Amino acid sequence: MLDMVASTMPTRLDQESPDSVADLFRVLAEPVRLKLVRALTTQCKAVSALVAETGLAQPLVSHHLRVLRDAGIARGDRQGSFIFYCLTDEAVWKMVQQAADLASRLGLDRS
Repeated sequence: MLDMVASTMPTRLDQESPDSVADLFRVLAEPVRLKLVRALTTQCKAVSALVAETGLAQPLVSHHLRVLRDAGIARGDRQGSFIFYCLTDEAVWKMVQQAADLASRLGLDRS
């Protein structure tokens, strides 16, 4: 069964460094970062809005936004005295949704 799935899928992982994919998964392996990614799916938001939406402390939100920004997952756009954070690519959220669906199918969800 796995051979059939593997033969029909693109082999991009074979062509690119598996380390870069592992790095992406490491960044997204933190639940706080997943909450922030989810919060940024609809629009760009200031840190204060993310704090209000997630209920997390401002220093924690700022730290994890910096990690997401350094990884290229989010970007910050200055508007006046505020920085609004956005996802750099909607594929990030699609991948997170697919991972959540897979976790559920594998019985790994904790809900």
